[in-house]
Amino acid sequence: MRIPLFQVDAFADRLFTGNLTAFFVAEGSGYRLRWFTPATEVDLCGHATLASAYVVMNCLGVDRDVVSFQTRSGELTVERRGDLYVLDSPRGRRSAARCIRGSLMRWERSPLRF
Repeated sequence: MRIPLFQVDAFADRLFTGNLTAFFVAEGSGYRLRWFTPATEVDLCGHATLASAYVVMNCLGVDRDVVSFQTRSGELTVERRGDLYVLDSPRGRRSAARCIRGSLMRWERSPLRF
């Protein structure tokens, strides 16, 4: 079985300098998403969520401008607005929400596919 792998360096200015790892699988009309550091699984990672949404919308042939992810922090949605991606942070997670509410990301280059 072949499983596609994409390298996305979110918020990084050089190849292979991004951090954290995200894994997602299709589930219903959305995706289940999990994030990992080299040491542990984490509850929330905004930049890896934005990167995952970019891969879904641009590399997997999914024709939509909004994608939802089920995570340990609840449902997260990312909306594409032109060449920007907007993450709606989870409710009830005030410290995390302050950091990423309305996070925007613009992609300068395409992810690498292995």
